[in-house]
Amino acid sequence: MTQETDMRWNDFWSRFGREAYDEINVLEEYAKMTDKAAEWAGKDRRVLDAGCGTGNLARKLGRNNKVTAIDYSPGMLEKAAEKTAGNENVELLQASVLSLPFADESYDVVVSVNVLFNLSDPARAIREAYRVLGKNGVLIVSSLLGHQGPTEDVIQQAAAYCKRTGVALDGLARVLRYQNILRSGNGFNYVPEEKEVIELIESCGFSILE
Repeated sequence: MTQETDMRWNDFWSRFGREAYDEINVLEEYAKMTDKAAEWAGKDRRVLDAGCGTGNLARKLGRNNKVTAIDYSPGMLEKAAEKTAGNENVELLQASVLSLPFADESYDVVVSVNVLFNLSDPARAIREAYRVLGKNGVLIVSSLLGHQGPTEDVIQQAAAYCKRTGVALDGLARVLRYQNILRSGNGFNYVPEEKEVIELIESCGFSILE
């Protein structure tokens, strides 16, 4: 999960993956989103997790599917390897979502969670997903809409959750610090409204199911 057209972000994502990214699990909406993506992926499918980050979703997908999980960041993949160790259903690979090293029609499902915002050419990533999907293949996308990072409401909900469950607030603070680095460094390339995402996906050959 990195801005592959701008090498200055490679180190950022590796550091984020090693030091703070997993603290994003304190955001309840994030957990719901990954649960929903795993549910939609179904069972006994060939699944590509395109931009797997630290492997939170790959671990869930690998319970019922054969999964190839790719990311461009070595730091993210190190964490993903720890989480998926021993799961023969999950294969990790360093690769770009903009140029997938797979043959046409290799997968039944492609999942892309919190990746598009970070790309200077999101259409290219969607077209690559279309290429590697087989007939009746499904693309599952989650994307930030119209804002850069978690909203104030989401942050307050996460803080309240930490207090209720006894989770230290330090982790949430680390995530927000990295989010601020993204903002200040113009790291959010694509934060469209929902209509724009739909138009992008349809322009690349897909039909919207839900």
